[in-house]
Amino acid sequence: MLIKPLGEYKPPRHALDEEDDSVQPLPKPSIVIDLNDDIKSIDYIIIAPSTLSSLPDSFGSEKSVGSIAIKYDLADLVPPKASDDEVVDDDEDYNIIEQLYSANKINKFETSSLDPIDIKFHQVENHSIISIVIPRYSNIITFNLLGKAIVEKLALIVKHDWILLTPCSLNNGSTISKLELSSKKEEKDDAHKLILDSIPNLKPPHFITGIAASVLSQLNILETKSVLTLVVDSEGHSGFEKSNSDAVVDAAFVVGSILLSSPDDYMLNVSKKVRKLNGFSNSGMYI
Repeated sequence: MLIKPLGEYKPPRHALDEEDDSVQPLPKPSIVIDLNDDIKSIDYIIIAPSTLSSLPDSFGSEKSVGSIAIKYDLADLVPPKASDDEVVDDDEDYNIIEQLYSANKINKFETSSLDPIDIKFHQVENHSIISIVIPRYSNIITFNLLGKAIVEKLALIVKHDWILLTPCSLNNGSTISKLELSSKKEEKDDAHKLILDSIPNLKPPHFITGIAASVLSQLNILETKSVLTLVVDSEGHSGFEKSNSDAVVDAAFVVGSILLSSPDDYMLNVSKKVRKLNGFSNSGMYI
């Protein structure tokens, strides 16, 4: 029997690594929302991540009525400098392992994800509806600040419902689920009530993230808002989800029934975009 010395055992998992001084906190974003002066009130607003952009982008004729500018102050963000023990003298032998390690630390300082971004508000023509498509951000704090800024700007303008779209991997046997939040009693017609009652509520262990979670948490603080969060069955890493084609079409049916008097054209547009994007099958492997 071979007995290994104690020195060959791996360190315990609870042992913490040395702190990496080269990693700096990301700067706080500056968010400015500019909405056209003629927009005094709207009936509905629909907010979706870029992975579900086919839903708000399929209304047809739209016009830009404002924008959200997100900028980062990079003045105080300084690239990490190599420490004394990372500086290699010419007289010393070249150690490729140490050089690669130092290069990887320097590569952590990437600012491409901090470039300024403009997000457009689009109003559906002949309807009091505004749609917003939010891109993915690697900085999670941006979602929280952006959700807070949107709610503060539009809380008094939206007269009826906020509709939030978000992906989630569902295992409840349904293509879509819902999260409803309402502190005001508003009578809905029988057709809309029947549709909403047929959608199962989202229950643990399911959860939502991204812009929908940020906006919903901010609206939860208010007392006079009605919110419908539609959760669309999807798979994949957060921010890069691939949604089930049938789930997107089902969500389009709900959105179109609530917002439009004649949703047939809208559903047809969504169906065309989804089928073209996802092909004929959703059974392909996600990479």
